[in-house]
Amino acid sequence: MIDDKKTYDLIVVGAGIFGLWTAKWAGEAGLNVLLAESCPDIGQGASNGLLGALMPFLPTGWIEKKQFQFDALLELEMLTQKLEDETGLQTGYGRVGRIMPVRKERFLKEAEARKKAAEEIWKDYTFAHYQDNRFENWLSGGSTPLGYLLDTFAARLNPRLYSVALKAALPPCVTIRTGYTFEGFENNIARFNNGREKVSSKAIVLAQGYQTFSYPHKILGLDIGTGIKGQAATFKLSLPEGLPILYDDGIYVVPHQNGFCAVGSTSEKTWEDCQSTDEKLATDEKLETLIQKAFNLCPLLKEAIEVERWAGIRPKCHEREPIVGKLFEDKPIYVATGGFKISFGIAHRLSKALIEEISGQSATFHLPDNYAPEYHMKAALT
Repeated sequence: MIDDKKTYDLIVVGAGIFGLWTAKWAGEAGLNVLLAESCPDIGQGASNGLLGALMPFLPTGWIEKKQFQFDALLELEMLTQKLEDETGLQTGYGRVGRIMPVRKERFLKEAEARKKAAEEIWKDYTFAHYQDNRFENWLSGGSTPLGYLLDTFAARLNPRLYSVALKAALPPCVTIRTGYTFEGFENNIARFNNGREKVSSKAIVLAQGYQTFSYPHKILGLDIGTGIKGQAATFKLSLPEGLPILYDDGIYVVPHQNGFCAVGSTSEKTWEDCQSTDEKLATDEKLETLIQKAFNLCPLLKEAIEVERWAGIRPKCHEREPIVGKLFEDKPIYVATGGFKISFGIAHRLSKALIEEISGQSATFHLPDNYAPEYHMKAALT
């Protein structure tokens, strides 16, 4: 049946980090919004992860996309504080910095270049090489034969708390419907749940994570992106607040509030453990190996209580950059996904730019050209 009670100005499909921010900005722009999520609750899929590491690009080789991410990460500190003030809920945000052990001589020369670049570009934040033992109870001395690099710009947040706070901050003109599986959008009618539900809308934004890639493939036959399996675990132990993130050879150790600490994540391009009913993934031996490496990096974790293990699928465009904008020139269908490891740090900015485009507002800032759908579709053809 067609829901004829209201014609929405915008339907946002997917209530993960991209969908929540898109719905929030759209509502604040005065649009009547339907936020449709196939899962029983918001913030599922990749947005239900454990890590929450907000890692800046390295300050050397500065280009447009690095500046865009840097500005977005600066904004996020203010935006999360605003969310917490408005809702009374925590987001778990903290600018705690990042430690990277130095194991090879060649990185020392690169460290000096990064330090000078950070002084010029990061301004108030530093990137420096140390050989002291101020983190000896947090970082294994055996992991730092040549000291460690410390940047003071990296931050972390709690993905689940962040999603809940965003949901609480949605304007009243945003209607949330869960258990709504998107099927298609034609003639301003969106179909859900095998056509049993039909909703009228002036435009639609597809923000379903990796599942978004199936739509341009179905309509245009273009392979724009894929899903990458990630894994993580959470531990509970007594930790002082404000410890920096540890990063070493693909391993993240992220200390959160109240003694919780997340460890992850692997990146698998193929997997066979997806359950078709709810698309949950199982953790496997790769996570076990990762945890053992994390214990070597941070021996304190051996004393911790393991709380949870998690696996999920993160969206990654083949060109690595996110895809944001109008998908078809002659149809009001837009997309917002991709980003892979940097999504949580830039979703608010990408979504704002998208809503400004949809609502005809003046652009607050310029999106990098390689974020545009045309760029990804052209790349898929070559």
